[in-house]
Amino acid sequence: MAWACHSPLQVLPRLIPFPQISCPVVFLPNDKCLNSKRARWVRFWYPFALFARSLWALLLQERQDEDSSDSATPQALCLRHRANRVPGGRGLRPSLGLNWNVEIAIIPESVSGSFASLRRNLIVGVSASFALMGALVLLAVRFPYYLRSQQIERELNLARRVQADLLPSAESISPYVDFSAECISAWQVGGDFCDVFHVPEDRSALVLGDVSGKGISAALLMALIHGAIHSVSWTRSTQDHVTASRQLNTLLCQKTASERFTSLFWGYFDPQRSTIQYINAGHLPPLLLRKTQNELEIHKLETGGPVMGLLPGANFQQGEEFVAPGDLLVAFSDGVVEATDPAGEEFGDKRLLAVIQDLWDASASDIRNAIHVRLKAFTGDEPVGDDQTLIVVRFKHSSKTLTDTRSSTATVG
Repeated sequence: MAWACHSPLQVLPRLIPFPQISCPVVFLPNDKCLNSKRARWVRFWYPFALFARSLWALLLQERQDEDSSDSATPQALCLRHRANRVPGGRGLRPSLGLNWNVEIAIIPESVSGSFASLRRNLIVGVSASFALMGALVLLAVRFPYYLRSQQIERELNLARRVQADLLPSAESISPYVDFSAECISAWQVGGDFCDVFHVPEDRSALVLGDVSGKGISAALLMALIHGAIHSVSWTRSTQDHVTASRQLNTLLCQKTASERFTSLFWGYFDPQRSTIQYINAGHLPPLLLRKTQNELEIHKLETGGPVMGLLPGANFQQGEEFVAPGDLLVAFSDGVVEATDPAGEEFGDKRLLAVIQDLWDASASDIRNAIHVRLKAFTGDEPVGDDQTLIVVRFKHSSKTLTDTRSSTATVG
């Protein structure tokens, strides 16, 4: 098999004998010839012929012997092997025990400049084609997984919005309290939850919980607890509160795995008695703060019982604290006080109290924002390692003080 062109050609003086094939290597010297149809075949098959020729040389069974007489001329570089023609054959056929010959000649000086440029373009083009083919194959294999990951990402974003909707709204729920709450998840969704809502008899319920673990599994358990809290009446009396705590603990023990549990603080503010009744089930104790003579008085709300979901039949006890107008309640998850800086030091209660003392006369929203700003400045660029939930409640009035204020206002009018 050979290629020819309608212009003068420079052909290597020797044939490259493959088995049953004698193929001369043709170099095309000018651009006019390169535009011919046969030259396009040469341009297409030439890199594959070079590859096949190199592969055939690697399959030789004897080591290469250089021909000093041929390699001495600057016009040609020759690689020669002994060979023996098979009788009656059209070409050379490798045979064990027989000497046979394959010559590969390169004459760089006889190759025109235009063909050298063409060869470089062919190498680049063929390499790019193989790379593109590999990229297409990889894309075809991975594309279903990519679509699946995009679908999961959309579902997680939807779950994040649903979880955000479960947080208490910024609207005032009672004339007796001013509150601000925020929950920052370490992942797309988290296991922390909080809520502040109005209940009968002008009472205000406060809930903050922390499910073990993070991610989707913790978020599902959080949704279960959130629904159970809103489905029972637990603010009417102390006995109702204790009974509801036992029932919720039994539900979690039956419906969740043994390694899943939750810490929970839930209570309600009674403006008639100026008290807050609560049960702390293994949660970090919220801080009830009161300022007297420029000093901060701290009451930790610790009464309650163990975490929920681990001990079937656990007992719980309700605690009670007096609340004065102007008092501040700060409830938080462990992700706030246990957040670390790049050196590994925790934020801690002292830094939290320092922020509150500096902004004691500010609103609940301003205090919460200041705590998060100080926390972010403390941790720096460290990623959020655990869900961070914070509730700040300012008790503005009791029922008696609000009634006295309204009475005095009516008298003046």
